[in-house]
Amino acid sequence: MVYNAIGYSDIKAFDIIGLNKKNTHMSKFVGFVRDSYKELTEKVSWPKWEQLQQSTTIVLVATLIITGIIAAMDFVANGSLKFIYSLFK
Repeated sequence: MVYNAIGYSDIKAFDIIGLNKKNTHMSKFVGFVRDSYKELTEKVSWPKWEQLQQSTTIVLVATLIITGIIAAMDFVANGSLKFIYSLFK
């Protein structure tokens, strides 16, 4: 028994600094990791390979379209500002 190995004052000191408590920061972190792993392995429904490929393709195409739109807007804004600045030279 722990009480026999060390004196009562040592146990009381452990309680004061929190070593005997079950809600220490490390135990909370370990519980968080354990719960997260359980959720990821048991509760999350992962997409099938075909669904993942389809979603990735959609994201890539949308990214390319938005990149093109922003590039066109940048080109127009750059040309417009160059024109406006040339008026004041």
